[in-house]
Amino acid sequence: MKNNLIKPMLMIMAAPVFAAILFFIKIVPAPPNQGVAILFYLPICMLGVPVCILLGFQKKLAGAKLLAGLILTLIVPCFVFILLSPLWMPSGMSTCKQVDSPGMLARYECVDSSSDDSSYHREFIVEGFKGWPIMRIVEDQ
Repeated sequence: MKNNLIKPMLMIMAAPVFAAILFFIKIVPAPPNQGVAILFYLPICMLGVPVCILLGFQKKLAGAKLLAGLILTLIVPCFVFILLSPLWMPSGMSTCKQVDSPGMLARYECVDSSSDDSSYHREFIVEGFKGWPIMRIVEDQ
């Protein structure tokens, strides 16, 4: 019986792909925790490692395939964080204030700054449902 490598690799890559989709949708934790968004994505993206180990215990990945899977589960999250996260992710020095919004929506105007670069200034708006732990960046100015 031929060992199919495509299904295990797709299972390993599901978590980083899901995290990348959340990156492109611009999901962040609700204020005042929007600065720790990277800590929100890291556990999601690294779920491929325990999946790879479990597949190794089930003998679906063995030897070189297991090693390749483990290397892949470490390279892809690094690729996602190095290339995608600096594009729009709020830093730990962002401050937000709530503005009026209709109904069940909560809307925050946020300002991102940097202690290293005094000329860095970015404004963005975070919107989501009141009381929910995650929100979405809707406007990046």
